[in-house]
Amino acid sequence: MNSNNSSPESTASLMVAARSFLEDNNDNDENALLLLSSRVLLYNGIPCNIVSCRLGRFKHGELIEFVCSEYFNKNQSHVFRLGQNKEIEVPIVTIKTYQLLLIDQDGYLSLLDESNGTTREDIKLPKNDKDLTSELQLSYNLDNSLNVQVAQIMGIEGVISFNQTNDD
Repeated sequence: MNSNNSSPESTASLMVAARSFLEDNNDNDENALLLLSSRVLLYNGIPCNIVSCRLGRFKHGELIEFVCSEYFNKNQSHVFRLGQNKEIEVPIVTIKTYQLLLIDQDGYLSLLDESNGTTREDIKLPKNDKDLTSELQLSYNLDNSLNVQVAQIMGIEGVISFNQTNDD
């Protein structure tokens, strides 16, 4: 994971009504539609994937209960409740694909941006997603040609997935 505030979009977020997360929401708000497609929100300033959300009656009335896992640390999860009209911060998520050139001894990745020919070496293997890290290292060790997807949210970057390239 890497903190990188190189562009204004890297720290951008939107405020959206909590009800926008509900599957049966009829809001045609552009921000709500973006939210439903990304399924990412900020919980105490931490980017989180929405695992589930449901409308329910609780001690303090009708609330939306969110269950979410941290975007860059799948092992951390949170449960919280909000009123339907409360606003919640939704980060702008950008995902970029790089060609993996090298994994060094310290776990840093050498990545090629094929769109402009530049390389970067400031992204590390994910330390909080052991499955992704071990699968990526195994594929790399088998001499597979790989593309790595790097997400940027609120100035934080990290590897979220990878796939084998087609060298046809």
